[in-house]
Amino acid sequence: MNSSTLSGPATNPDHTYQDQTPRADQCPLEWQVSHNPDGLAIMAGELYWTWQELERRVQTMACGLRAHGLSGGDVLALSCANSPMQMVLILACLRVGIVVLPLNPRFPEEKVRSALELAGASGFWSDDLSVSGWDGITLPDSLHKLEGEPQTFTWDDSRVCTLVMTSGSSGFPRMVAHCFANHRASALASGKVIPLGVGDSWLLSLPLFHIGGLATMFRCLLSGAAIVFPDHRSNLAQTLIKRQVTHVSMVNTQLFRLLKTEGFAFEKSAVRYLLMGGGYVSGALAEQCQREGVTVLTSYGMTEMGSQICTGEPVFLASGALTSGKPLSHCEVHIADDGEVQVRGQSLFCGYWKQGELTRHLNDNGWFCTGDTGLWLGDKIQINGRIDSQFISGGENIQPEAIERILLEISGIEQAVVVPVPHLEYGQRPVAFIKGADCQQKALWQSHIRNRLPGFMVPDQFLPWPNAGKGSQLKVNRRELEQLALKLQAETCRQEDVHRVSGPVLEQTMIDNSNAAVSADDDGAGQSDASPGTSRAFIAFMLPLDLAAAVHKKVRRFGPSSDTRRIRWTPPQNFHLTLRFLGESTPEQLQIVADELRIRLSDFQRFVCMSGGVEYLPNHNHPRVMTLKIHSGRRMEDLHSLCEEVASKAGFGPDNRLFRPHVTLARTQDTGKRDTYAAFTVPWRLPGYRLQVGEVALVSSELSHDGSRYQILESFPLA
Repeated sequence: MNSSTLSGPATNPDHTYQDQTPRADQCPLEWQVSHNPDGLAIMAGELYWTWQELERRVQTMACGLRAHGLSGGDVLALSCANSPMQMVLILACLRVGIVVLPLNPRFPEEKVRSALELAGASGFWSDDLSVSGWDGITLPDSLHKLEGEPQTFTWDDSRVCTLVMTSGSSGFPRMVAHCFANHRASALASGKVIPLGVGDSWLLSLPLFHIGGLATMFRCLLSGAAIVFPDHRSNLAQTLIKRQVTHVSMVNTQLFRLLKTEGFAFEKSAVRYLLMGGGYVSGALAEQCQREGVTVLTSYGMTEMGSQICTGEPVFLASGALTSGKPLSHCEVHIADDGEVQVRGQSLFCGYWKQGELTRHLNDNGWFCTGDTGLWLGDKIQINGRIDSQFISGGENIQPEAIERILLEISGIEQAVVVPVPHLEYGQRPVAFIKGADCQQKALWQSHIRNRLPGFMVPDQFLPWPNAGKGSQLKVNRRELEQLALKLQAETCRQEDVHRVSGPVLEQTMIDNSNAAVSADDDGAGQSDASPGTSRAFIAFMLPLDLAAAVHKKVRRFGPSSDTRRIRWTPPQNFHLTLRFLGESTPEQLQIVADELRIRLSDFQRFVCMSGGVEYLPNHNHPRVMTLKIHSGRRMEDLHSLCEEVASKAGFGPDNRLFRPHVTLARTQDTGKRDTYAAFTVPWRLPGYRLQVGEVALVSSELSHDGSRYQILESFPLA
């Protein structure tokens, strides 16, 4: 392709259902009633509602919402599983002008409370959860009790109507605000590549708190197709055949299991279109579906763009990668010089919502930067992975999604996630979490990957998938798995006979990794009066692991020397810059700090700072600590001042020490003059490093008999 920017076609002669849908000033449900009153709108178990029956329930509930004190502009949060009544409540909110926030019903009460506060919610409804002490409007458990005097409502496509929480796969989730004009543009553009109309039906396989679930509902609402709720008494195969579903969305794992179901074949169903998500699709499974008359479509989308951005029949590549289709007609897609995918168009969100305030971060040309990397294959896009998931091993860039795609080709592997762990020689190495297969097949899997990818991309370890809730998430939280991998690595190091395996140099590194050595001037963990079991805390930002690994590799070139035993090198995963040392902290104080940081940092912009070489603390003649100096600019000083204010509000006394931004590289085991430590006197220089500050962490440092350990209590992404 000569251009890095593509937009979808304005029209498609094969399908024009956009000409048969309501105008921007018309309620889409009322339009369906006037044009298709007896058409089937909802199927759920033994329940069959026409559009006219759905309209009657929505109008009654809209009047009931007004009677309970809710009006246009208010925010109503919902916490429940998919159901026809939940859909009625969402449509009633849209009619009244209430902003609706569907929440994951698995959220605990505290997380629901945080979401209510962030949204500035006026109302809340759940079929099984109550929020104690919350002073907003709580709707009755039974929604049929919502009744009121008949009223008329005005439809407005431009007002914010939905809030959707992002997945938070790589950070803190945000609330994405859309107006109905955004949803309309997305649905109509989807209809040009996935024909959908009266007589068709789409299985609602995604939750309505997810943008994919809402998008399915709006596609059907605008086209007149029926929405089918899964029958939980039946498996997926039985539902598809019994309900004669024509359209369905699923991920590769679901398709794999469906095609393995005894007695199932797509030829027995009415399925015509299969929209695949989740990034990976097996070429063999797609070919089997196509042989049975099903059109398989892959897609690329995101919450901020109202679901689909690109969609089309996939092209499978030898590397295991595949295309995700062409841009739809409502948007443009641009790939920047650094490979980042940027988007804009009619479905681009109104902004990130915080208590009624909207912020939308676009570049100077109006593009939204997605954080994904990709490239064009003709006029189709290939998504490579997330920018923030890439890491460096021995100077080579590794995109973990490339390894994951190869692993998912192996029979029996349902899910695979690759994350980095620190490594003495290479800085970082990949390890893989595997779901659905025995991790003892390490040699076989490594051989399979080595035949397809360079050797440096072969994972060193394969770890079993964690049980606690990870499998239920729509998107995997890579950061949680990365922390788990670090923990497992430390446990393994403590259990191994390191003398037998690799000798004293590796032994010291493993001890450092396990004990998470901390500089005394950084977080106070090394103070002599601290007793085992004491918990201390500090506010900091952590260095990205790829940068930390590069710095670590550079500073370790000093050893081994005669004084190495008296120097404790900081392992790369502990490289951080302390913004405010808190010292001994009560749980109540830490909760105040976390709450304040969550609020104060949500609008604090990311910034870049530079390193400035090596510095010794407290001074060059008495070097207790070797540090990487960080140049302090206005943004850094502002961030430090913000943390000082937060600490003061939580009851911590003033920190009278001079703020000297630095990252601790090593510390001595005892006091002494500079010439006592040969490693500190070798003439050397570090290159200047460019550091993107995008996240602040609240960290605890716990002392025990075997040293100090870090635990990130909560992290707070900057805007």
